[in-house]
Amino acid sequence: MPGKGINNSKSPAIAVPEQPDLESLIAALEELGASKKKKTISAATPPVTEVEDREINRRQWYHVTQTNDRGIALTAARRIPAGTLILFEPALLRIPLSAENDGTAIDSKVNALSKPERKKFMQLFNPKPGGNNNDSASKASGIYNSNCYNINAFDDEGGSCVGLLSARINHSCLPNIVFSYVPAAQANALRRGMMQFHAIKNISKGKELVSNYEKSIFVGRKTRIERLRRHYGFDCSCLLLKEGLIYTPLANCYKSLAKWSSRMGQNARPWLEKEHEVVIRCFGRDSPRAQLLAAQLSQKGG
Repeated sequence: MPGKGINNSKSPAIAVPEQPDLESLIAALEELGASKKKKTISAATPPVTEVEDREINRRQWYHVTQTNDRGIALTAARRIPAGTLILFEPALLRIPLSAENDGTAIDSKVNALSKPERKKFMQLFNPKPGGNNNDSASKASGIYNSNCYNINAFDDEGGSCVGLLSARINHSCLPNIVFSYVPAAQANALRRGMMQFHAIKNISKGKELVSNYEKSIFVGRKTRIERLRRHYGFDCSCLLLKEGLIYTPLANCYKSLAKWSSRMGQNARPWLEKEHEVVIRCFGRDSPRAQLLAAQLSQKGG
């Protein structure tokens, strides 16, 4: 199951989108699934007035997109500042911790959904569509367990939940959004808990919105690959799991190459530029190391 805080220090104001209408989302996803061509659908929110409609359009942070190799995904409709509340939706299903491995209990919850909701749930990704999943309970359980989010950290009763849009968010070991959950008792007058996703870094327009399914962040590469393959049926190809150096070790490697190039009387600038690029990506342009490298590059000119 995906196990996904926002820093409370001073930060830009969080932009809150309007509440999406569940039936509209179901219709939009239905239309998307029927098309073989790549297309995008903006987050659906029913307009009330022309002024409110214009305001809503300015707050559409994502598109639902059909990809060639990752199924349906969510992509940034515009540049999204870190800390932005990008998506929030009522949980379609919530299963208590005690029943997460009970296929019959999950199937009962699925059958209690409205017909359109149940139809869309059964169309969600299932890593093991054959075999025992031919019976209703096994299929519902397979779909639920491969699309749910762990809510133990947000709800005293624990367990997990699934959302129709949330299930379309793909995995990366290097996520740009993070999941949180508001229990039903705190979610205004709604009877369902609210699933929320915030940006944890600045996200460029067109970038895919990805969260981390693997809650054990300290496991090694081999174990992570095996868990994702076993539980979700895919091989993650994110940068973190690729062979080679990334982030600080990569920046330090470029630093060493610049150092030795300088000692050999060669041009060290290309390596300093590479180091600067990685440091900005890791720590930001205002970090001390990035500023020091910028000063060095300025002195070298060229």
